[in-house]
Amino acid sequence: MRLIKNNKLYFISLLILIGWFLVALNISLSDFNKNKQFIQEQYNDCLTKGTYDVCKNLKIQLDEYKIAPAPVLYNYVISLSENSMEYLGITAVIFVSIPAIYSFYVDVKSGIFISKLSRKKYKDFILDHYKNSLKALLILPLFLIITFFLVCCISGFRFEVGNDILSNSSLDYVKTRWIPYYSTMLFVLIAHSQFYINLAYISFYKVKNFIVNILLTYLLYIFSQTIVVFSLEFILSRVLNITNNDFILSFEDPIIMKFGADISNFSFMIINSIIYVIISSMLVYLFYRKKERFVMNNE
Repeated sequence: MRLIKNNKLYFISLLILIGWFLVALNISLSDFNKNKQFIQEQYNDCLTKGTYDVCKNLKIQLDEYKIAPAPVLYNYVISLSENSMEYLGITAVIFVSIPAIYSFYVDVKSGIFISKLSRKKYKDFILDHYKNSLKALLILPLFLIITFFLVCCISGFRFEVGNDILSNSSLDYVKTRWIPYYSTMLFVLIAHSQFYINLAYISFYKVKNFIVNILLTYLLYIFSQTIVVFSLEFILSRVLNITNNDFILSFEDPIIMKFGADISNFSFMIINSIIYVIISSMLVYLFYRKKERFVMNNE
């Protein structure tokens, strides 16, 4: 109980994400069952008035759906890439930054930080808060792990995949390389979470209103995505002569599962995430390195 009480915002963010996923999962299961029923009805009609080839094709499709619910990978990837969860990539920054920065905001906004600075070094004060914020690194990875386990339980730990059920390119890619895909996504989630935390510290350097600062964090995130996409587009197309057909770019953050499934270059995702962390960490250091300026801005 004490663990939950001391970290309630972290748990709230995690529970909201899990609840969101369960809604998306319920929709994907419902769609799966509707498709199964539709093919069953077509097959029944075919038996009475259809041709042998048509019936044979419908029977093959029906066999893909014969065991309900859908296999693990189908439920998991469809739930994450569709049914509103596709917006996770552009909203994850909020779920991470709010719990990560709140205690720092309270200390600075209330003026308590002045008395704390009289008892400890400024560097220790900032580092203590920053280290505490790093607990937010666990929110998205835990979300990924917990929801994957829930889907495994619902799907009876069935990992077989059917060619008709998993027919689109993204799912086809994930079903053949799901272990490196999943491992890469875990790394990307952790790296991007630190990037989100850094953005929050940059926007909260001069604490005003909590909501205003969170909106500023989100705007910084959108701005960074815009810069990255246009910069990479320019480098790839103008310098390296790589067309967009060869390398997919999107305004959606690479954290989003659909983006991760659409490209086969794991190294790009990892390098991209590391660059985010390095640049944003340098900015946090530059913003907070001078005690006098920080105190003056927040008195």
